[in-house]
Amino acid sequence: MSRKGRRYRELQTVPIGVPQIYLRTEAPDCQCWDCGERSELPPPFAPGYRSLTHQMVQCAQDFTQVMSRSDLARLTGLGWDTVKDLVKERLERDHGGPRRRSRSQVVP
Repeated sequence: MSRKGRRYRELQTVPIGVPQIYLRTEAPDCQCWDCGERSELPPPFAPGYRSLTHQMVQCAQDFTQVMSRSDLARLTGLGWDTVKDLVKERLERDHGGPRRRSRSQVVP
């Protein structure tokens, strides 16, 4: 791999008090020597596809146990749909996906 540039990402992390906290980090853009494919290396404290740190995701998922999604969205400054997606991820991780009946089990 060789470095071919960089991009800056802003990641939201756990709020300290009222204001929202953002981290500005550099994500190196790399290119494979063999296949020529370019990819961005995510920082170790955030996934490559989301603008939230792992710590923020964990905090939001923990808070959903004791407060409503609307209150959590207001507290963290996240959108309600983002909070809903975090709750959905937590439920799928803890309890698995929905069980579906096979066609032979469906009663007419």
